[in-house]
Amino acid sequence: MPSPPPLLDKPDDLAQGPQTSLEQILFQLLPDQAWPDGLSVSGLANFCSLYRHRSSKLEALSELISTLFAAPHTPVIKCAETVDRLLAGELAFAATEQMVLIPLDGVGRALHHHQLCSGSVDRCPVPLRALVSHLLAQKAHRFILAHNHPSGDPTPSAKDRSVTLQIKAHCAPLDLELVDHVVIARSGFSSALFDDVVHRRSWLGLEA
Repeated sequence: MPSPPPLLDKPDDLAQGPQTSLEQILFQLLPDQAWPDGLSVSGLANFCSLYRHRSSKLEALSELISTLFAAPHTPVIKCAETVDRLLAGELAFAATEQMVLIPLDGVGRALHHHQLCSGSVDRCPVPLRALVSHLLAQKAHRFILAHNHPSGDPTPSAKDRSVTLQIKAHCAPLDLELVDHVVIARSGFSSALFDDVVHRRSWLGLEA
């Protein structure tokens, strides 16, 4: 397989540092290419898109910029349904209770999801120390919890609500915000933090 063009082969004298202009860097990376004055990153993206056919390096640079600045595929989590869409395949039919932690980035996208613990058919104690340690390690200040009800009924129990409020109170002084606690089951999902409403999973076509 042929190797890709050496787009980012760095010359020994390549200018670096916070005062280096984009034009200087581009001139040293692609010295045969004329660059417009005052070029911004968005202008560079447009330029490469228009003239990518001129050289393999411009084409490679265009693809690199597109990749770096592409919108993330992970959706912003705005409601319990988004959490359910993310985790229903993993939790809706699980035979034992599992607690999942979803750290969020600054705009509310899931950084990933992490199983905190698993338990029995009707119990899954929350390891608060592990929860806090994981969030601090990820530098995530907002998070969502989700767990399943193997019984098939997503209605939050009194214990679910109590534990949710305890976690929220425990995390608040550490500048960690519990955004929601979603209960997932075969017949739908609900929030243990906000309401008693059970939402049917119409988007997946599952019934109780």
